[in-house]
Amino acid sequence: MPLFADDTTLVCVAPTEELLMSTINAAMSRICTWLKINHLDLNIDKSNFVIFSRSPNFYPWFTEIISERGIIKRTRFTKYLGINVDETLSFKDHVKSVSKILSRNLGIMRKLKHIFPPNVLRLLYFSLIHPYILYCSSIWLGTFPSIVHPIRVIQNNAIRVFCGVGNQESMRSVYRDLNIMPAAGLRDFYI
Repeated sequence: MPLFADDTTLVCVAPTEELLMSTINAAMSRICTWLKINHLDLNIDKSNFVIFSRSPNFYPWFTEIISERGIIKRTRFTKYLGINVDETLSFKDHVKSVSKILSRNLGIMRKLKHIFPPNVLRLLYFSLIHPYILYCSSIWLGTFPSIVHPIRVIQNNAIRVFCGVGNQESMRSVYRDLNIMPAAGLRDFYI
């Protein structure tokens, strides 16, 4: 019965292309040996690699790593412990994914606002919206404000649902009065 080591990460850093390739190949060889000794298996279908760089598609020719277990394909982003980490560390894909979940949950809150009182809607906010914004916020909320903007808009709309605040009112005082931190404040609080 093969066993798998979940969410294992290999990080290689090198100043040149050649050194990067040789470092990765040596590391993969050691990892395959270690897996064999410990009766573990590398699931090639679930394995991928990302090259982090300021410019997208850095080393365009480097598309796969060949190991004794098979070929590991390069991806533009990977999901690691629930965070979509892309090659430029902009977290665009993660924000898009979280925004989709938050939008769905905001729709649920809007449908329930006519049924439940504000105190129950506040509990729903802390169950359906807040945890998704809070999870690893010190990592992904540090990206550019323009990328995080959809999260801020959804958070504001969710708070408007249970407060009855109109679209024209400033949210700064509402956050303060409710003792809730906006998304950017959560990032700063946990750093």
